Amino acid sequence: MKKKSLLKLIAYILIIVFMVLAFGFLSVGSDEANEGYVKYKQTVRVIDGSVSEPESFTPFSVKADGNYILRFSLLPEGVSKDDVGSVAVDDLGFITTVLVTDSSGAVRYSSVQGAIYLDTVVYLEEGDYYAGFIVHTGREEFLEYASENFLSRKEAEMIADASSFDSFPDNTEQVMEYEFSYESEADNSRIVAGIVALILGIVLMLVLIVREILIMSGADVHDKYDERQKLEQGKGFKLGFFTLLIELGIVMCIDCSGLIPNSSAYVFYGGALFISITVYAVYCIWHESYFAINRTGKGTIIMLAVICLMNLLICIGNGLSGLIIINGVPTFRILNVYCVIAFLIVFIAMILKKISNGISESSEDEEE
Repeated sequence: MKKKSLLKLIAYILIIVFMVLAFGFLSVGSDEANEGYVKYKQTVRVIDGSVSEPESFTPFSVKADGNYILRFSLLPEGVSKDDVGSVAVDDLGFITTVLVTDSSGAVRYSSVQGAIYLDTVVYLEEGDYYAGFIVHTGREEFLEYASENFLSRKEAEMIADASSFDSFPDNTEQVMEYEFSYESEADNSRIVAGIVALILGIVLMLVLIVREILIMSGADVHDKYDERQKLEQGKGFKLGFFTLLIELGIVMCIDCSGLIPNSSAYVFYGGALFISITVYAVYCIWHESYFAINRTGKGTIIMLAVICLMNLLICIGNGLSGLIIINGVPTFRILNVYCVIAFLIVFIAMILKKISNGISESSEDEEE
């Protein structure tokens, strides 16, 4: 079988694989979805030193053991999530404890703040849980509850001191908008994987269609490399391959030691893959075997720049939303950061190579 026919066959197989994966990942029925959402308003009133509704909890159930993305929002009416940092406890007048407890009442997660807007990842076993908040009307009441349930007395005092928290102003009321949602991190990753597989399948299909149209119109779509370039490409593949082997060995050792969280292991393996690809690209660029001899390279550079820009915009959006790293644990969204870094390194290699070639040509001209 000719090389061109083999590559075309591989492309068709990849399209089928991507489409099958996309269908499999995205065809999870709503009855199987392990997620939930609740939203409501609650007026917190303090009359004669007592809170009318000091706490509110919502029951929810998880269907399988695993990591779950929990999202909490407890904001004064009219305050957006972007302004949550400007809501001081002194102005709000009270501290709230956001909690997730199991059916026995044991605290599985807690966060103490005034106004709250946060995402977190928590490991939960299959079972029934409650999510909600408790309003603390006085310093001692807060210290007693916190030290009994999820903090040491010293830690609770540090939070109260940092918040200048004394007590809730008497005979006041504050309308709070409460939102809580949860979803399986595995389900979330499955949806993302399905979308990525669908995009890859469509892009590959479009590339093949455009290629066939160009061939029918008589255009030269085949890249040509001389023998020296092919030799250097082989060396680049070899260097990238052994780089990947070494990286995978290191990551596997760290993973087996338990130092890598289960929810982010693929982040490290993805990083190893990006590094090996970058090593191959930089080697080929430096040895002038990256671009075909019958191409100017402008089309490839433009394509790389577009991909880099798209990933940069995604990184900025995720960074502003705080979704790249949650509670100190990197999420799959850090792969976009890897992509941007890899492309920037490739562009830098191109620039340095051009400068190096310019210096070499100047030296040769001087010698002549």
